Amino acid sequence: MIPMRTILPAGIDRKGIEQWILKHREILWLKEHCLFLDQWLNSENILYHTSGSTGSPKEIELSKAWLILSAQRSLNVFKLPQNAQLLLQLPADKIGGRMMIVRALIGGFDLHILPASSSIDDSRSYDFAAFTPHQLMKSLEQDGQPEIAQIILGGSQVPASLESTLQSWETLVYETYGMTETASHIALRPLNGIAPSKFFQCLEGIQIRSGEQDELWIRFIEGSSEIQTKDVVKIHSESEFEVLGRLDSAINSGGIKLFPETIERELSMHINESFFFFGERDELLGEHLALVIEGEEHELPDFKEILGKYELPKRVYWVQSLVRTSNGKVNRSASIGLLNAT
Repeated sequence: MIPMRTILPAGIDRKGIEQWILKHREILWLKEHCLFLDQWLNSENILYHTSGSTGSPKEIELSKAWLILSAQRSLNVFKLPQNAQLLLQLPADKIGGRMMIVRALIGGFDLHILPASSSIDDSRSYDFAAFTPHQLMKSLEQDGQPEIAQIILGGSQVPASLESTLQSWETLVYETYGMTETASHIALRPLNGIAPSKFFQCLEGIQIRSGEQDELWIRFIEGSSEIQTKDVVKIHSESEFEVLGRLDSAINSGGIKLFPETIERELSMHINESFFFFGERDELLGEHLALVIEGEEHELPDFKEILGKYELPKRVYWVQSLVRTSNGKVNRSASIGLLNAT
């Protein structure tokens, strides 16, 4: 019988990791975990495929030193207990899943590994875990609140509806900001607890600034080259920023610049289904807002009571299913392509 859960134990040494790989490498759902651990043992640089946050998707190499520094910066914030139990249910071919492995190795923690799934393990309590917002929302629908002390959410924007739900939780939940190029997250936004915030707060040692188009620039290590992102931000202090939207998804409607991500966040409290806005060609305005909703058509709330006058969609499309990436994030361009094909 194929095991559907395993543990990478605390304090495991090189020989122990080699034996772990030998034991698990023929198990299909653990293939990427074994490949990463093999690279970790035998290479000073790790190969990654970027998602396109800073440009076109590409292959890059990150040094183990960067990954270790990133993991240590995170652990300094979360202050996990000495015998902490970590849960990994993210794919191990992406930076988010791999950095959970690195945090466990660097911190000397047990890492409980289960297949990536929308059903979060509730067989025991954990001290720390990472999920996508989509994973957590689906799990809440099916299984209820997981017994985890601290959770980080990444891979896509956290809907306002989920953030509202989290206010009654004892579990501390953070939205992360980061990308492959920065070796996972460089900033955290507390979503609940005693000091929830609208702003991302940079980890120790991270330097930020905004560019000519208000895009975010990041310096991961003092003296290293800056990384330019496509995220439009408002800088609130040398270590705090607010994400307004994406340069490549901004909509110019009659001279008014609109960021779909900001409008989606406002509307997420009022629409239960997955949805997104995009700019549709308009002879008069250049572009107008269009809304795509996943599911069966039904009556919608009065958008005029929720959104500003420039944020109202001119058209609404209903689709059976949106196209998603491997980590559950809506693929906007592919979903729009399906609309154009019908």
